[in-house]
Parts: sequence; C-alpha cells; structure tokens
Amino acid sequence: MKHIIFIITLTFSLLSQADQPSYDDLLIDVFNSEGSLPLPKEVVGLAVGERHWYHHEIVRYLDALAQSSPRMLALGEHARSFGGRSLVTYAISSERNLNRLDAIEAVRAEFINPVADPDLDDQPAVMHLMYGIHGNE
Repeated sequence: MKHIIFIITLTFSLLSQADQPSYDDLLIDVFNSEGSLPLPKEVVGLAVGERHWYHHEIVRYLDALAQSSPRMLALGEHARSFGGRSLVTYAISSERNLNRLDAIEAVRAEFINPVADPDLDDQPAVMHLMYGIHGNE
C-alpha cells in the first residue's frame, strides 16, 4: 500500500501546476439509466467535494438513493457508534439478486460449515465495503 501511495504522489508531483487535474477531472459522470437518481446537491444541498459530509448527510443521501432505485436496498441499522450514530447497511445489486437476497445469504452461511456442499452455480460475487468514522465522530 505504501508503494501505491508513493507512485500516485510521485505521478502528480511530476505534472506541472497547469497540468494537474482538478477535483472535477477526477470524478466521472455517473451513469443514470433510470434518470431518477437524485443528485447530492438536491438531497443534501452540497456538491461532492464541496466539504466533508456529516454522518447524517451521508445517511440521508444513501436513504434517498435506496428509495429512488430498485437496485439499492436499505437493510437498516446494524449497530451504533461510540458517539451514538447509527451504523447502517445497504445492498446494491440487480433487482433479481435483491429479490432473492435471503436465499443468497442462506447459501453464503453454508460457507463456514466444512461438511456443507453449497451450490455456487447461481451465486453472485459479494463485495462488502465497510466505512467507519474516525476521530471525534
């Protein structure tokens, strides 16, 4: 990981000031085939990168996305932080996978059983991204 950070830092330091990308250059246009996903500015009142978002702003935006898209499901609060903030989980996938989420979870639960032989033919790859709050929350 240190090597990757070093390479990225070195790459940007070799560029002239005029050639350095702006924050907007680093963001890609979000593909919105449905046309129904709200923009951060519409929900939170802030553009991405305008400032660090507070916890309640992040949750508000994620909840708005989950309400607007059939491909995102709010799974609710799974814990509370030391400061009392809700720690929430969302599933993002195809509508087909979200509709059979219980069955997917049941097969995945078999992974820890050494004698189980789960059928993996129709199982999607699952990536768990977990973000935390640091400092004084």
